[in-house]
Amino acid sequence: MKSVQRLTALFQTLPPVQTNGGESAAWHADAKPYADHIVLAGLVREAFRGDPGLQDTHIGIEAFMDVVQLSGFVRSRSDMERALELASDVSGVTSIRNCMQPEG
Repeated sequence: MKSVQRLTALFQTLPPVQTNGGESAAWHADAKPYADHIVLAGLVREAFRGDPGLQDTHIGIEAFMDVVQLSGFVRSRSDMERALELASDVSGVTSIRNCMQPEG
């Protein structure tokens, strides 16, 4: 019972949390670029899935701002070049950091 009383007292000292319509504009400004990164990485991933030669690869894709980083091992140099080509064709990608390596 004392633990419940302690938790109740603790929660009463916390500031109120705003939900739904009470989010601050600063939160939205911080969240939008993060969501954009996720969307950009997803678009690159979809481009790879649509290519028969890259469907089975395990290329890591990370995005920050308009820069995409590709990492991991690919079967061949031509697969690596194809991945770079597809990623550069995705709308919103302005630069690619290549951290991929051919297995052979």
